[in-house]
Amino acid sequence: MLINAIYICMDEKHYFAGANTHKGFINYFDHVRAKHTYILKGSPGCGKSTLLNTVARHFIGMGEDVEFIHCSQDPDSLDGIILKGRDIALVDGTAPHLIDSRGDGSDKIVNLVEYLDISSDDHVKIGKLEDKKHYHIEKASKIQKRTLDYHKQIEKMYAKYIDFNVVDQRIQELLAEIEKM
Repeated sequence: MLINAIYICMDEKHYFAGANTHKGFINYFDHVRAKHTYILKGSPGCGKSTLLNTVARHFIGMGEDVEFIHCSQDPDSLDGIILKGRDIALVDGTAPHLIDSRGDGSDKIVNLVEYLDISSDDHVKIGKLEDKKHYHIEKASKIQKRTLDYHKQIEKMYAKYIDFNVVDQRIQELLAEIEKM
């Protein structure tokens, strides 16, 4: 299951809306919507993350709140931003987090591929690299599945030694404490 990792840095929110898991890519990008959503389409390296960073920094410079959605494969890269005060999202709508327009006029597709001029030789090379990338993503998914199996075995072993009555009591204490806040 995806854990939405959120950390705060200088009044900015940073999180992931997708993850590579033992079940393959888990996508919560359909929940990254706003009144107006710009869906960026384009291949890796065509400028989506640069565009997102530039727009984010522009509006942060104006004192606005921006949420950053990071790429699960490359956390230094962005898959989206949300301009909270404007109710606008800009998101990467290419695989593996496919997002399409809702068809109600609130979304706009921004196609960055039209700015590429790739030679046929490089197009073939890119295709081969994409195949290798997908192969290794599948392989990583299988490794994550094995890792999860080990984790479940460890949980079962620890479960023999846990007094769940004490755990339930602590849960109730925590709930009461939080409700008083």
